[in-house]
Amino acid sequence: MLNHLSDSLFSHHRNNSDVFVEQAPRKTTSYADFVRLSSKMANVLVKNGLKPNDRVAVQAEKSLEVLTLYAATI
Repeated sequence: MLNHLSDSLFSHHRNNSDVFVEQAPRKTTSYADFVRLSSKMANVLVKNGLKPNDRVAVQAEKSLEVLTLYAATI
């Protein structure tokens, strides 16, 4: 299924090895790793029954995992 928003935000980063986020000294995540992680999370959501236009509500502290979840829902 095409998702124009997801494609416009993430497709050009699929092979980008630049640092997307640094969480701690020497612990970084590249753009490509972030896209890969969010794709994996999106697949988990779909396998658990989430369908297009379903809503996802989360209350959590700011973290890379929450940002990844947000990207996965796009």
